[in-house]
Amino acid sequence: QPDNLAASVVDYCSGVLSLAGLAACEQIGLAPAHLADRRRTLSRGLARAQAFADGLNSLFAPHPDLASLVQADTIVCRCEEVTWGEIVSALDDGADSIYGVKLWTRAGMGRCQGRVCGDAIARLAGQVLNTDLSKLGFTQPRLPLRPVPLNLIAETFSETPQT
Repeated sequence: QPDNLAASVVDYCSGVLSLAGLAACEQIGLAPAHLADRRRTLSRGLARAQAFADGLNSLFAPHPDLASLVQADTIVCRCEEVTWGEIVSALDDGADSIYGVKLWTRAGMGRCQGRVCGDAIARLAGQVLNTDLSKLGFTQPRLPLRPVPLNLIAETFSETPQT
C-alpha cells in the first residue's frame, strides 16, 4: 500500500539521518556513550531494510533481454512520450549518461521525474552502450518549484505591502 511504502521510506531516511547525526557528534566529541546502543540498533535496522530492498530489486529486475524486445516506436517515457528510437538516437549522437539522455530527449523530465521510466532507460542504455549501470550515472528528480519575485516574499514578512 502507498501509505505503508511512504512510512517505510520515511523510517529509512530518518534512520540514515540519525546515524549521520550520531557520526557527526562522535567526530567532534559530543556523542554520549549511551548513544552507542542507539547507533547499533539503527545500523541493524538499516542493514535489514537494505537487504529487503536488495531482495526486491533482484526479484523484480527487468529481463536481461529487454533491449531486444523494444521497438523504435515503443514509448519508454510515458510522461514526455519519448520513444526508444529517440533514446537510441541520442545515444548514437553522443549522450553517454542517463543525464545526457534526459537533456537530449526530455525522457525523465515529466511529471514522474523518471521514477517510472528511469530504471528502464538506464538498463536499456547500458545494454546499447555495453556499459555498467554504475558508470551511466543517474538523473536527479527536480522539485516542481517556480521562481517567486522577491517583492512577494518581502510582502509575506512585512506589515505594509511592497510595490
